Amino acid sequence: MSVAKHQNSNAPTATRPCPVCGEDIKRVALYCVHCGSYLDWRRVFNFSPIQVSLLIALISVIGAYLPKIADLFTANNSQFIISFQDADASTLSFLVSNIGVRPGSFLGVGSLAIAGNESGKIRYYRIKSTGENRTNVIPSGTSELFSYWLPNGRPERPNERISCSATFMGTDFTGTRRFVTAPFSCTELDTMWKQSRTPLRTN
Repeated sequence: MSVAKHQNSNAPTATRPCPVCGEDIKRVALYCVHCGSYLDWRRVFNFSPIQVSLLIALISVIGAYLPKIADLFTANNSQFIISFQDADASTLSFLVSNIGVRPGSFLGVGSLAIAGNESGKIRYYRIKSTGENRTNVIPSGTSELFSYWLPNGRPERPNERISCSATFMGTDFTGTRRFVTAPFSCTELDTMWKQSRTPLRTN
């Protein structure tokens, strides 16, 4: 009889105290029925039903007003960005993108600026679009490739070039004319200078 009692005293109990409220729960329990606490990894993220409801409501409100908040920081207008693409013996190509939310127009004329190291002198050259339309409409979220030629002849190549850039004029959705400059590496013009024997367009 004493042996049986000794064996029962060493046997593990079927319950244990809840680490949160101290009430007895099953040893293998993962959830306390007394205080509603999770006893596994969810204990770290233990939210009450009210907290969960408030969190869901907050996320819903933010989701509903997020587009309006974004509109406060987005200009309701067109916005042009220009990047140099290519150059051959007679033409320069630029990609014009409208990243705004409204359409705008883009003029087919511009100027090419080449800065050399001779007393900081900058040479400007007029460039003209090879397309038929003088003004092109660029819808919102679209891009268009423009090719330009130099009606006054090929630009002179300085001994050492500091910078090259092209400036164009566009008109935004509100009717305001804006100048947009596209800087690029002067080495991109080497093809034009190397192929100098190719005649330039003259019309």
